[in-house]
Amino acid sequence: MTSELPIGPSIMLLLPLLPGIYFLANILMQKACGACEDIALFSPGVSLTLWLFFTHAFSLLLKNFALGLVASTVFLSFVGYFIFLQKKSSLKIFSSLPRAFMCAWILCVLFLVPSIFFWDFHDKMGSYSSHFSTTSQILNNIYPPRDFCFPDKLLNYHYGINTLFAMVTVLTRIPLDISIDIVTLFLWGYFLLLLASFGKKMFGEKAAIPCMILSAFVSGFPWVAGKNTSITYMLLGFYQIGNTDINPPLCSYFFQHPWTIGSPLAILIFLLLKIYEEKQIKNSFFCILLCLFCSTLSFSNMTLFLSLTATVGIYYFYKLFLDKKDYSHKFFIFLTLVIVIGFAYFLSGFSNSIFHAQEMENFKIGFALGGIAGDFESNILWNLASFGFVLPLGIIGLFFLPSMKEIFLILALGGIFISNNLRYASSWDIVKFATLAQLALSFPMAALLIRICKIPLGKLLSLCLGFFAIAWGISFHTVFFLSLPNNVYAESFRNSSIAKSVTQEEVAAISWLRKNISAGEIVLSEYKNSLAYIYLGGFPQLWIDSITQAYGFSQKLLERRHFFMKNFVSDYDLYKKENVRWVIADRNNSGKISSLVEMWKEKKYIEQKASFGTIGVYCFVQ
Repeated sequence: MTSELPIGPSIMLLLPLLPGIYFLANILMQKACGACEDIALFSPGVSLTLWLFFTHAFSLLLKNFALGLVASTVFLSFVGYFIFLQKKSSLKIFSSLPRAFMCAWILCVLFLVPSIFFWDFHDKMGSYSSHFSTTSQILNNIYPPRDFCFPDKLLNYHYGINTLFAMVTVLTRIPLDISIDIVTLFLWGYFLLLLASFGKKMFGEKAAIPCMILSAFVSGFPWVAGKNTSITYMLLGFYQIGNTDINPPLCSYFFQHPWTIGSPLAILIFLLLKIYEEKQIKNSFFCILLCLFCSTLSFSNMTLFLSLTATVGIYYFYKLFLDKKDYSHKFFIFLTLVIVIGFAYFLSGFSNSIFHAQEMENFKIGFALGGIAGDFESNILWNLASFGFVLPLGIIGLFFLPSMKEIFLILALGGIFISNNLRYASSWDIVKFATLAQLALSFPMAALLIRICKIPLGKLLSLCLGFFAIAWGISFHTVFFLSLPNNVYAESFRNSSIAKSVTQEEVAAISWLRKNISAGEIVLSEYKNSLAYIYLGGFPQLWIDSITQAYGFSQKLLERRHFFMKNFVSDYDLYKKENVRWVIADRNNSGKISSLVEMWKEKKYIEQKASFGTIGVYCFVQ
């Protein structure tokens, strides 16, 4: 059951303009890389990144998502069509792919279809500020999105993927939960293609399939924990070592949706740098593409943005002194990354928690005094379980990489160091740097396995080592593929009690309010209905959940809200000070909120704005 979109269907008139963005991306790639066989593969990623970046930028500027989407689409498509028709450029659409590769790619894509379409990971719908609710708020034409408990403050999160979900939803009119799945499936398939292309460029034609599978399913070896548990938990690798859970495999992070967009962007950056080294590109278009990818990462995936921007910056700063040739262009690459940092300041997203730290006193990064798992022995075991075979194989493989070894070395060592020695004050998410290190080590691991293949019985040994390096990634999604019981990661919005408990009258009330709510306003409802109203309406709530403190809000703010959750006070002014503007209540319900509504109506503190059966939508009198 879904509510009506506040943005009307007339926006679908933008659909015929979308090919113009693809034309622009195709031309930009040809300008940057010349005659390159990867242009057809690059162009979808470049066009998607262009569209997302400019929609985000225009929406921030205009403080309106719909206007931002219209402005970016019209602007980009006009430029694309104009240049394409003026210069009559050739369009690179297809690139030939071997049949064996296509079969392997299709199998890898289909393997994750049950995980994508039949189950919802916790990031999609596990909290007030989930990806479902954040996208719903953007679809209310509120941009940038606000925090769901303190909507007077911007959402300190990397919500670029939510902007993309909203763009697809509003243009196709597909229900939000399904459009999230469709975008996830597309980006998973595209991610696999990019991995294969990078493997081919690094190690040759025969490495495309192995590199795609190794990097996509790279994972640790959790079974070194050696604990007896159920078959489902064993396949999921759901173990704890010391005081910390083992870090899940990369292919599970793809469902923590900043990684859905961040993973393909990271490989696009790797491919761009590889092409630059191969072809010795010396033009400004290369810097434009690098700036575009990194800037989009800044509001889409903060872990990858910080790591890749810093790593590439350090690498080319080092190259300035090591290699005196092509000094000016390396300097411009370094300068581009400095400019990207400036862009991040204005592009909002997670940057708010870094550049705008008002009342974010609990958002702190400090040293983990006992290490990631609490003590020396547990730390060693945690790393063995979380990295598995990729750790020794990847480190040795760095010596066999044909190029870019410094970049992967910095990413791997940096990710391992950060995840083991630092921690967020109220979040486990520092382990995401370990995931990046795992991805970075997967490429040198592939280089080593390719080298092993050349020795006697090497192919068999390489196959065994490769299997153990991806075994957890495969077993993890096998649980979803077979729908095994007791899956702690799996939920289903379409079959959840939240979706089934909402009545048609409530959906109608939500649809009405979505067209009338403004940024910063809180909707008061019964606590048991709060999640449904957040998911289906994107409405900020007076109540708070356990995830809220991970955003770093001060203890004073959190305690003030806990007061409301424990005491249903009737003081009208207190609610107004908390930015409560709207109330949804059922007059046949005997709950606390319904009682407050009746009292406030008598005192004329609120007035009814709409009615749907027994459901009333009320507004506080200003």
